Amino acid sequence: PPPSRRGCLEDLDSLKNKQIILIDDVVASGSTLDAAAKTLKFAGFQNVKAVVFARGGKV
Repeated sequence: PPPSRRGCLEDLDSLKNKQIILIDDVVASGSTLDAAAKTLKFAGFQNVKAVVFARGGKV
């Protein structure tokens, strides 16, 4: 990885038993949060939550 990103993902296994909180300012359909949560769960993160500050668009 580039020098600025080196080491940032080296210890992911130590985070897999932690609660992961996705934060979004505005959610419309929820598809981006859903995709992010599914990706994290597929990678082995089991405790994934989301916090949204506002809802917009057609739901």
